Amino acid sequence: MLNYFLNLLLAFICIPYLYFAIRRLRKEIPVLPNAVDLNGSEGAEHERALSLLFLGESAIAGVGVRSNNDGLGGQVSKNLAAKLQTKINWDVIAHTGYDSQLVIDKLLPQLHMEHYDLILIQLCVNDTLKLIPPVIYSLRLESIINFLINKYPKSKILFVNNAPVRDMSFPPLVKYILGNIIDEYGKVIEHLVIQHEDLYFINQKLKYSDWQRRYPDKPREEFFSDGVHPSAFTYARWSEDISEYIIDRKIIS
Repeated sequence: MLNYFLNLLLAFICIPYLYFAIRRLRKEIPVLPNAVDLNGSEGAEHERALSLLFLGESAIAGVGVRSNNDGLGGQVSKNLAAKLQTKINWDVIAHTGYDSQLVIDKLLPQLHMEHYDLILIQLCVNDTLKLIPPVIYSLRLESIINFLINKYPKSKILFVNNAPVRDMSFPPLVKYILGNIIDEYGKVIEHLVIQHEDLYFINQKLKYSDWQRRYPDKPREEFFSDGVHPSAFTYARWSEDISEYIIDRKIIS
């Protein structure tokens, strides 16, 4: 929390610059639509079936690819179906530009399924861009978690990696301040994981430098669709890592 307030002090000093920089970024970042195909299934040849929900903001909504079959929803499900030898039914309920409060107000009321075996969430970028304090972010996430636990008491909940703000096409000072806020959000989620059973968080940071080491022949532009959102290649590789995390920790089996 001290780091956040020191970061907030820096942000306060830089408020005029930060305000206009973020405002300009919102205008300059291409407004890409949510991906189509909000549900699907993988591994139809298997008798046993598991159900997954993908909930959150633009990365969960498949922004950067045309179809969620190429986003996290389809790709994570495809990997899990192959590795677990089971059918995976998946739904995506997400929207680009939504922060945690909008998820509470707009997306949670859309949940009508009776059960999900696993709920995957990413929700951080838009709260960060609005400079939402960690204590408010924590209260909002707690509200989302409690809603999901009450509605789906047998579900596992997994927060996937927070977004790599420091690798996005933002000015250096903006990346520094927003990156520090993202770090504080990560600590919030880690604290919530301790408090709740069947709640998980992939706290490994996504870094372009790590992707570059793994795929040295790929130029930077192939990892991003627009300098901010993942490309189909990145969604596929990220999904492999998420699936490996789920299987290694036996979150679902």
